[in-house]
Amino acid sequence: MVFVKQSSFQLTTLSIHQLSISDVNLVDILVHLPTLHNLTVNDNGISPECSPISSDFIESLHGYRTSSLRLQEAAIIPRLRSLRLLNVAATTFSDLLVVEMVQSRWIPTRLHDVGTSALEVDCLRVFTMTFPNRSEVEADGVYSSLAPIERDGMMIVVQMLG
Repeated sequence: MVFVKQSSFQLTTLSIHQLSISDVNLVDILVHLPTLHNLTVNDNGISPECSPISSDFIESLHGYRTSSLRLQEAAIIPRLRSLRLLNVAATTFSDLLVVEMVQSRWIPTRLHDVGTSALEVDCLRVFTMTFPNRSEVEADGVYSSLAPIERDGMMIVVQMLG
């Protein structure tokens, strides 16, 4: 965090691999990176209790809604265009929150529809999420609701390998 605060550059890509960091600390870092376009978090080798990819983290990425980790209305990472969550170690979280977050970042005009025209986020163009230890049965088909967005042009990959 000290490095981020003291840097004068505009960071556009952040890739976190095999780093045990809390969801709270990860959101705190991301709040300070408004120019970020590409974010990758890879949980490979991380135990489920040490994974930053939690329901609270996912909810904090929502385009226009506050969360327990993001109390301000302004979206964190407003320029986000590519989000890759790989080898998600978390064993329980809300898949519906993932779908809602992706939908909130696809069409910026949705922000105007909910009366928050002062908030703007870039369209998310790439969303990838892989789970090494979950089956599609556990997700109960919730990701199929992203099919219309994928047909409209977002590259979406959700893989459950367990």
